[in-house]
Amino acid sequence: GDWDIADPGELFQPRLWMTAEDWLDETPRAVQARVRYWDLAAGEVTSTNPDPDWTAGVRMARLASGAYVVEHAVRQRATPAQTEDLVRETARLDGSNCVQWIEQVPGAGKALVDHYRRNVCPLTVMMRGNPVKGSKGMRARPLAAAWEKHRIKVVRGSWNESLFDELESFSEDPSFSGPHDDQVDACAGAFEKVRLSVQA
Repeated sequence: GDWDIADPGELFQPRLWMTAEDWLDETPRAVQARVRYWDLAAGEVTSTNPDPDWTAGVRMARLASGAYVVEHAVRQRATPAQTEDLVRETARLDGSNCVQWIEQVPGAGKALVDHYRRNVCPLTVMMRGNPVKGSKGMRARPLAAAWEKHRIKVVRGSWNESLFDELESFSEDPSFSGPHDDQVDACAGAFEKVRLSVQA
């Protein structure tokens, strides 16, 4: 009878998979690598566009045990300048030990990443672009498999519910997927990059 509980998704079922051991009350200090991955958008809610995409950034860390931790997620609908402010301040708070990645879409994506690297990101923080390949579903599958195998832990936060809602509404078939997948893209991208990272 709880109408706030979402149905489990066809690819992600975090509310069913998570056990007490998979939840953390604070961000771990000893990590092998830490990244934040951004899926950028720049649109406000307007009368002509009442449900625009979100800018989403997910921070994830890799532990020596082989587990991964979703440490934080942020999302915002805003103007281009406000989006830059969000990325800049978030990168500053994440610190120099967290590599910032931006999803690089075909076309103007390379120029946008270069602008963010040179003009937005703090000088002490590394920022890179990731030219995406393959479908969203294909990119999300490794994260889903790791989550189901209890290799993903999550830090408790106010952002948990919106992230889980979006994951559970995601489908590999876009015609059946929820209205937004920005956090899904950011989470899958963060998992890919933190797995491959050699950062100490």
